[in-house]
Amino acid sequence: MPEDLPKGWVRTTLGEVCAMNPRMPFNEPRPDYTEVSFVPMDAVEEESGRLDASQIRTLGSVRRGYTPFKENDVIFAKITPCMQNGKVALATGLKNGLAYGSTEFFVLRSYEGVLPRFLLYFLLQRSLREEAEHHMSGGTGHERVPSNYLFTHKLLLPPTAEQERIVAKLDAALSGVERAETAALRAQERLERYRAAVLQSAATGELTQDWRELQRSTDGKTADSGEALLQRLLATRRQVWEEAEFKRLHAAGKAPKDDKWKSRYPEPVPPKTANVPDLPEDWTWASIEQVSVRVTVGYVGPMKSEYASSGIPFLRSQNVRANRFNPEGLLFIQPEFHAKLIKSRMFPGDVVVVRSGLVGTSCVIPESLGEANCSDLVIIQRPLIEPHFIAFYLNSAAQKYVEAGKVGIALTHFNTASVASLPISVPPFGEQIEIVRECDRRLSGADRLGASLKQQLTRAAETRQSLLHEAFAGRIVPQDSSEEPSSVLLERIRAAREAEAKKPKVKRMRKLRSTITRRPLLDVLREQKKPITPEKLFSQAGFKPPQVDLFYRELASLRDKLQVEKPKPSEAKSWPDRAHVTLQLKED
Repeated sequence: MPEDLPKGWVRTTLGEVCAMNPRMPFNEPRPDYTEVSFVPMDAVEEESGRLDASQIRTLGSVRRGYTPFKENDVIFAKITPCMQNGKVALATGLKNGLAYGSTEFFVLRSYEGVLPRFLLYFLLQRSLREEAEHHMSGGTGHERVPSNYLFTHKLLLPPTAEQERIVAKLDAALSGVERAETAALRAQERLERYRAAVLQSAATGELTQDWRELQRSTDGKTADSGEALLQRLLATRRQVWEEAEFKRLHAAGKAPKDDKWKSRYPEPVPPKTANVPDLPEDWTWASIEQVSVRVTVGYVGPMKSEYASSGIPFLRSQNVRANRFNPEGLLFIQPEFHAKLIKSRMFPGDVVVVRSGLVGTSCVIPESLGEANCSDLVIIQRPLIEPHFIAFYLNSAAQKYVEAGKVGIALTHFNTASVASLPISVPPFGEQIEIVRECDRRLSGADRLGASLKQQLTRAAETRQSLLHEAFAGRIVPQDSSEEPSSVLLERIRAAREAEAKKPKVKRMRKLRSTITRRPLLDVLREQKKPITPEKLFSQAGFKPPQVDLFYRELASLRDKLQVEKPKPSEAKSWPDRAHVTLQLKED
């Protein structure tokens, strides 16, 4: 914070200008059927200061176990990673002015003279949240910001009139930033749809339809077929196995005297072709195992001290992105340990597939990586067709087969058997090369545009934080010496708090057991001059929650005397959360 305060400002703390986690004030008793907004953590937008208050529940269903707040309170997520992601919001548009939400929210209610929106913008500063990370406590993955951090956090407070000017300036400036962000995000969505369309058309043959027709018409030649290619690949696959097995037998001193050993060849599983779409005339279906030498899995086990600062690259799922190897966070293992992991060795040109998390995401091992190893990933070793075509296919058209091939309950994943039997469309080899070339051309343009959009979003985020920093340093709007200084405002807030503290505390009377006897439903209905909902009838008749069955039995006995108005199908919800059914006695 600057040494010289802007004119009229005062140094203070958040705890002096707002109440932290205040009690919910009720000027009058609220019945349990009162409708209120329900705000779970995912209903709060990141960085925007907004929340979705459209979820409605009854007060009785949320009174216990949730955090209460009211209109114009500011809520602040205290748990990681929601806190780091900027889940801070101003509570507006609440049903009946009330809401209940996650217990992971702090509630801040500004005192008179401190604008709630000024408080919101202060809490949206990234620097505040970054500092909060150093004060968090709790177990790994569940760290929380202690309330004392916010309570004692320093704040420069301007006069109320200047707060209004600051908020108005930020509203106008940040709305422009948000429009730019929204446009960039929409462009990113369109770009992702474009990428998906390119990959889908590549996997179905639509991308190279004109190319095929040109090949057929050139010199009257007929293009090679995918089926002929598959048969050659199957022969090659068997040949590779026989050569390796023959060497193994010789090395073990068991040189074969005849060809019976060849019968032990493990035939690759055929593709599951039920409900697969039609392919172009020269294409065919195969399984992943049929078009590769081997489908295996990476190392699954403890690592302990095997990691090294350099050595053999060791991939994890975070290094695999759709059609792209991601070097960020790449680990290394000692060569001695790598020598033991024969099964999970990888080489440039192999295809790796994510087993859990972003299941089915695939990429090709690049030449620059060299020989490597990996953790719990599926490896398609030595593909017999264009490896990039396999990756393109797995990241697009194959996703529905990936979903069908998932196994597990608590943690779904993709195993080697699922990958091995996965159906893949196989075009002639020349067309595979053309598909990869055309996909690279189109996707590289999309990547350049994607990088530009990412930069726009980064600049927008930086602009937002710069504006907030300038605002709370007193440099975004001019000061006015004629305005009441904030020191007077702060003294008034302190005086009001002291006066409130000196008031005699009203002792809560012990809740007496209700002496009201339960009334017949018929009597309650006769008193009503307008339709009544079942929950109001339940309450006014003196029923208790354990007596729901008794209530409905008595209500059923009055069926012939009741006029029931049912809700529209679009409004119907389960009682008691939100019933729209109304009851009324029929006219005699």
